[in-house]
Amino acid sequence: IIPTMSKPNSQKSYVKDGHYERFLSNCYGVDPSTGNPLDPSKQSIGTQKFHGTLDLFESSSRMNDCTHFIKHSFLPVLKNRDSSKTSVKNVVKVVEKTILPFMNAASSVSRTAARIVSPISQGGLTW
Repeated sequence: IIPTMSKPNSQKSYVKDGHYERFLSNCYGVDPSTGNPLDPSKQSIGTQKFHGTLDLFESSSRMNDCTHFIKHSFLPVLKNRDSSKTSVKNVVKVVEKTILPFMNAASSVSRTAARIVSPISQGGLTW
């Protein structure tokens, strides 16, 4: 039999008394029932970093999609000597209209998110 430790009676449950809800709303500006900010126009540094990190993950996922497209659709058409000019033009058009604009957008999103997430973001580094 493994002995279990129980909570000492001196510890008070702040959740039952509503202290935790007041703590969330007063100190962090979070609505305890929804978890959303009380004032959406104000964002904490932590919230900004969280959203910047989500943007980085989203860009990374889309880059993976682009890599998959290039590897499995674009390169086989270019490497195949029997590919028609029309199929090559179609693949190049897809790259020009989707892949290249995405790469520019991903670069911008990554740069912006890195400035938010970075511990040295206030230094104004530009790349």
